[in-house]
This record gives sequence, C-alpha cells and structure tokens, in this order.
Amino acid sequence: MLGDVEKLDEKIDSAETSPVYLKTSIVEPILVACNKKESFSGIFNFVNKSEFIPEAVLRKYLFHLINGSFVKYDGRKKVFVLCNCGAELLHVIYSQIQDNPIFYQDLTIKVE
Repeated sequence: MLGDVEKLDEKIDSAETSPVYLKTSIVEPILVACNKKESFSGIFNFVNKSEFIPEAVLRKYLFHLINGSFVKYDGRKKVFVLCNCGAELLHVIYSQIQDNPIFYQDLTIKVE
C-alpha cells in the first residue's frame, strides 16, 4: 500500500504530470475533514484513521485541492475549509462509491 502512495508521490512531483491524479480514498476523508473546518493536524489524524499517508503526501494533496479550488485555507483561524467545488466533488465521490463500492480504492480524481 505504501508503495502505491510513493508511486503517486512521484507522479505528483513530476514536472511532466499535468493533470494530476489523486487517490479518491485519500481525497474523500480530506474533504470530509475540511467540511468540519479542521487544522492540518486534524486532517492528518482523520485521514490516517482510514489509510496511512505521510505528512508530505497530505501536504501535496492539500496543495492540489487548494489549487483546484476544492479547499481553501483560512490563515486567520489556521483551518482548511471546504469550498463549493469541494462539496460538489464529495457528492460525486459518494455517487461513484454507491455505484461501485468494490472499486473505491482504485478510483482516482483528475485535477487540472
């Protein structure tokens, strides 16, 4: 499992990779945590309840989700907040999970 995250990490780091593909099994708990207006450590703890990822990977995911306007950072309160696009993405993820719950771990999200 960690090997998959490392491979994905290499894709995220690659300058040639555009668009970026993010694992739905990591994005979904990030979006749920951001809906609760969580700090970085709160998101990290929430995500790691379902799938272990290093802090560096979480930072990269947050970077791409912020750039894609799915999440924003409130620097005054030091929390990440779900944006409207993020709420729509969460709805799409849940719809896909209902249609194919077996393939949840294989789903990816293309962020441009």
